[in-house]
Amino acid sequence: ALFLRDHGAGLNAAFTSGVEILASHGFTHVAVMHGDLPLAVSIADHLPLHSLGHRDVIMVPDRHHDGTNVLVVNAQDPIPFRYGSGSFTKHCVEASQRGLRVTVVHHDALALDIDTPADLLEWQRRN
Repeated sequence: ALFLRDHGAGLNAAFTSGVEILASHGFTHVAVMHGDLPLAVSIADHLPLHSLGHRDVIMVPDRHHDGTNVLVVNAQDPIPFRYGSGSFTKHCVEASQRGLRVTVVHHDALALDIDTPADLLEWQRRN
């Protein structure tokens, strides 16, 4: 594991910095997966990682298709991170503007994040 210090510039800046550091260590692709996914499973078993090319992006939206719960990007040439309200659409637009091939994966366990009391109730209902 490689731990990186967050310098307080915000979530998008932290991801950008982290990906730059990973790219400098030779990583070709990076998966961003948030810590508020209580039903998360191994993404290697559920995403088409084996066929990733230089111009591929993989996204897993939240259950409302508003947020981006998992985002796999090329570490050497990532799309700009646009986390916050509407990030799923914003990430799709960023990838489209660059002519990248986007694969959207709808995965029930990865789609549930805990952002609101209703999300917490949904998690409790599923357990």
